[in-house]
Amino acid sequence: MSIYSTPSLNYSAQPWWGNQSLATSLAGLVGSQLGTPNFYTQAPYFAYGLSGGNVTSLYNNGSGTQLVSYSTNASYWTMYLISMVGPAPSITNLAAFNQSLTNASSTVSMTGVGMPALSMEGAHHRTLLDSGLTRSAGNGVGVWATADAAHFNSSDSDMQIAEVGVYKDIGTARLGIGTGQVWDRQGLSLGGHATNSGQYFLAEVDKLFTPNVEGSITGYYGSFNTKVSRNYQNGASIDTSTGNTDTTSSSVRIRLDLLNVATIAKFALSPYAAYTWSRADVGAYTEFGGSFPVSYNANNSTGNNVRVGLGAKKALSGSTDLVLNTEVVHGFEDNMPGTSGQIIGVSGFALPGQNVRQTWARLMADVDHRLTDKSLISVGLNAGTQGGDPSYGGTISYRASF
Repeated sequence: MSIYSTPSLNYSAQPWWGNQSLATSLAGLVGSQLGTPNFYTQAPYFAYGLSGGNVTSLYNNGSGTQLVSYSTNASYWTMYLISMVGPAPSITNLAAFNQSLTNASSTVSMTGVGMPALSMEGAHHRTLLDSGLTRSAGNGVGVWATADAAHFNSSDSDMQIAEVGVYKDIGTARLGIGTGQVWDRQGLSLGGHATNSGQYFLAEVDKLFTPNVEGSITGYYGSFNTKVSRNYQNGASIDTSTGNTDTTSSSVRIRLDLLNVATIAKFALSPYAAYTWSRADVGAYTEFGGSFPVSYNANNSTGNNVRVGLGAKKALSGSTDLVLNTEVVHGFEDNMPGTSGQIIGVSGFALPGQNVRQTWARLMADVDHRLTDKSLISVGLNAGTQGGDPSYGGTISYRASF
């Protein structure tokens, strides 16, 4: 902050000179954080123009931003004005800056679509009926506890979940409900990042129509707090603006399994097909800090995919099974959602979405080990080409029936 005791100083050197909107935004942000040096009651001024020989300035009076002016001939005034130290902020690489905007909005939204995938295509890539425990064990009531971790190449995201649930058998159907916690950290351009944390609920209904035909429906809903730290180039340095918002994710999967249709090399083969719909909604939010903070409009992403797979199960011993799955997935969306908002005090923007991979493949391997006739531990690994599911990950779960 500089003391300007004479009006002959070059006010126009300030980047907000001639930009009342930017001066208003900055005066509101600074407020009285630097004290009230002007007449001992007023916050620092942002001078932005000349009017009738007077310098027009803005300052925050504690209850809002108020316009004031003073005479350039009033030599007895000592005005404290905000002054830039070093070069004025500038967007030196517009393409890179726009990429940072896309990262912080549409890519974060796509991560919201991916959050159900870790649960539904992690431990739940096998239905609750395919638990490794026979349906006749106990009275048809069971519980599960699962932990998953995975990396998504498409969004540079590392995600973990912990989930517990309970199920009940009714005739040839199994009904289950569960709840889980998600932790996610996503890398953004120039070292920025976004984090998601929150809870979700999952419900699944499986039905054996015949001994070899199983149908299932799985639903998911989660609510998460999203924090975004966006990095971008400002002149020769890297600047950071941060924001906070809420994300909700929903997903529904419909699946059909044909059980034990053939046996090859002691592997029982079970083909399956599934359709999954997902949606993520990211709330509008405004960034703070940095030279070019942005106000984002609300954003949403949807995903629709079909997957066709083959499961193969083989007993390794009387208490241990190996289960292998391979599948191909096709997504119907070919673009991320667009990004729109306002660079505060500068201009609005509307950027198109980027292309996404539509078809990918996955491999999964699980080992089920029964501790008793009514309890089991399962450990699994998975890997896939780039797409909407985890690129690689692992899962461990415990299941028990009563």
